[in-house]
Order: sequence, then structure tokens, then C-alpha cells
Amino acid sequence: MLFLVFVVSPLVRKLSIRDKLFQGVGRRFSLFGTFGTLSMLAVTGLFNVYYLLGLSNLVFVVFVSLAHDVYFGPIAVNSPFY
Repeated sequence: MLFLVFVVSPLVRKLSIRDKLFQGVGRRFSLFGTFGTLSMLAVTGLFNVYYLLGLSNLVFVVFVSLAHDVYFGPIAVNSPFY
């Protein structure tokens, strides 16, 4: 998003194909932004759990998250109440 605001926006402000350029740049770099943002979110989340709650709770949080994603998530999605 910052790349679009600070780099692309001033360059294409007066062009007639501004909308197509914004969409093209957004689609091209969305993968990098998504992985960068999700990795930063995961690292800062684990960092906060470790320093606020300790190592034993970090292991517990990771275990519960994995159990949810691997076991309980698919059961819930395949249930008749979903």
C-alpha cells in the first residue's frame, strides 16, 4: 500500500490510464505484500506471546493453533451446521 501511495500515485496522477495502472501494480505486487504482512504478523504475535506470557505458554498457543488448523477446522467445515 505504501508503495502505491508514495511511488505510483505521484507518477500516474495525470495519466489517462491511471485506473488500469493502479490495478495492474496492485495485482502484480499483492503476493509480496500478502506474504510480507502475514509473516510480520506471525513473528510479532509469537514475540508478544513469548515475552508477555513466557515460553511454556508459547508452546501451548502454537499447539492449540495447530490443533485448530489441522484437526478441528476441517471437522467444523465438514459438519452439517456449517
